[in-house]
Amino acid sequence: MNNSLCISLCVFTAGSLISPVALAQPAFRVLAPIGTDNNITINAVSPDGALVLGVTGASGSTIRRDAATWSTATGIGTRRNIVPAVPGRPYTEAIGCNTGGTVFAYTLLNSAFSFPAPYQVQGSTATGVPVFAGSTFSRTYGISNSGLVQAGWATRNNNPGDQRLWRWSAAGGLTTVPVPPGFSSANAGLQITRCLSGDGNTVIGYAAGNGTAAYSWNAVTGTVQLLPGFPSVQPANTQANGISFDGSVIVGSATQVIGGGSDESPVRWTAAGIEQLIPGVAGLGWRARAVSGDGRTIIGNRSDSGTPTNFIWRSGTVTSIEQLMTSLGISTAGITFIEALDVSFDGTVIVGRLENAAGNRGFALTVPPIPSPCLADIAGGASPTLPAGGPDGTIDGVDFIAFINSFGTGEPTLDAAADVAGGASSTLPAGGPDGTIDGVDFIAFINAFGAGC
Repeated sequence: MNNSLCISLCVFTAGSLISPVALAQPAFRVLAPIGTDNNITINAVSPDGALVLGVTGASGSTIRRDAATWSTATGIGTRRNIVPAVPGRPYTEAIGCNTGGTVFAYTLLNSAFSFPAPYQVQGSTATGVPVFAGSTFSRTYGISNSGLVQAGWATRNNNPGDQRLWRWSAAGGLTTVPVPPGFSSANAGLQITRCLSGDGNTVIGYAAGNGTAAYSWNAVTGTVQLLPGFPSVQPANTQANGISFDGSVIVGSATQVIGGGSDESPVRWTAAGIEQLIPGVAGLGWRARAVSGDGRTIIGNRSDSGTPTNFIWRSGTVTSIEQLMTSLGISTAGITFIEALDVSFDGTVIVGRLENAAGNRGFALTVPPIPSPCLADIAGGASPTLPAGGPDGTIDGVDFIAFINSFGTGEPTLDAAADVAGGASSTLPAGGPDGTIDGVDFIAFINAFGAGC
């Protein structure tokens, strides 16, 4: 079926980002300084979106800096000092926490802001996470939803050229994440990121030595999986930066060649393979850095200069944070720069840093949730990467005809619109696509179409 319907609010052009449909009940807060501190670092948001985590301090290299959290509801910050302080490590960074904000992942540093070490913190109790023997650098970059698993990367044998990802659990201790064959070391993506799935089982990062290669490791099965790049680029030069709660969606970047040029391109990996989030030349010079727990919201930024400096992808619709704010009726006056750094489990809270007349500040943006996906809404949209344009928010004859035509081919590689069910996704109706078109898809579609979702 030739679907020529094009909706501009889903289009990403080379010169600009197009705003999405306006939503209701937004909230935007610039995070308040703590005391006289004028320098903060934002690292993450709690899975439930209640807390922003980071560091508070004053300008200058010798000023004390402390772990801190801010309420997304009020914007008010709280120091999270460890009392008593860990001997020799007075400086603390809050990297992430579990849902509910009762267990935290910290990185502690010495008085020279060096030799980082990972800690698990509950209340004022700090428990050191073991490090590799001989390591002088070990930093945590991910925490599970329970708070009982952390992951990060470190040097081994006191050698900066020998780097490895690690996973630690309260039950099983410290484990070295294997490096894929043919590579010499590994790192944790954009570093301040969620490199660990919510269940604590999957660690992501990238291997280095023959270009860079995004990969994942499952602690239960022991499986090391290289994530595919684009066939036209060798080596693939991919990097994994964020992972959904169940591990079914991984985001990052991959080098892409378009129109004679090559650059980083923001991508997501699913069971279906690699997908470029911003198609065409406009997608070059961008990278995805974090994904919501449900896999439906992705944030990213430019890896080179240019305006806008960020993007947000919400179930196929791409815009910038500034344009999203404007569409929600939120003024961006006085803001000269915005960098989104993390997103809550359901995608409704986005946190990061901004620059305005007051200097460097953190922010928390609350947006309405993405409507639940409808299994029968498969066609009529404007996505260039989804069969038949993808969802358009209505259930009608366009969807029915698209399904019947695709079902008639029976081959997802020719027309995948009818592959709607049988997969293993925890966030899509009926599990989402499974790579086959069969009776499972037919029954699921007809039931959903009859119910009108």
